[in-house]
Amino acid sequence: MPNLMPLPPLLILSAGSSTRMGHPKGLIKIEKETLLEYQVKNYTSHGSEKIIVVLGAHLDQYYKQLPWTLKARENWYKLESNHIKVVENPLYEQGQFSSLQIGLREFLKLKEHFIFILPIDVPLPDEDVLYRILTVLNKNLYVITPELFGRGGHPVLISREFATHLINLDPQHPDSRLDKQIEYLDPPQKTRIGVADPGIHLNLNNEEHLQRFLDNLKS
Repeated sequence: MPNLMPLPPLLILSAGSSTRMGHPKGLIKIEKETLLEYQVKNYTSHGSEKIIVVLGAHLDQYYKQLPWTLKARENWYKLESNHIKVVENPLYEQGQFSSLQIGLREFLKLKEHFIFILPIDVPLPDEDVLYRILTVLNKNLYVITPELFGRGGHPVLISREFATHLINLDPQHPDSRLDKQIEYLDPPQKTRIGVADPGIHLNLNNEEHLQRFLDNLKS
């Protein structure tokens, strides 16, 4: 599928403590680069894309190993062909939804109407997935989710209106989860788009999942 338009901003959630992995997920090595660098590098099209990265746990390790993350904390920083903004979540122990809210507040400062949401441990799928999602884009939709074999995956595209709703929720409420809030939307406000890439279901939760992903990259 050709690149016909700039991609919407991307929000990468990388604030968790990564207890199951044993070290920061964004800093694990994917060949010669970190997972965070891998995600940033792969999110490109014709123009410069905007990427918001939320950090929380292991800040010192990120800033030391990836100096550009410290530079991007103050202002938008150009890396590869993208422009990056890093925001910190001091309440990361409250869970991923608190990081989502902080990232969405940064998104709402921009002019764009939609944003992709991607947890750091979900490697960005093929570019065709992103552009397939954009084929059904319209201003009345709050959420578009890629789907394979009847199961939704990542990244999820959400609208400014839905982002505004999400940032006003109590992050510690049991229903304050992206999947749950999508479930509560009326049917006309959301849709799923079928894709062929099994990468939408990848999740690097532990060393076994990581090794399987690295083996697939080499094959």
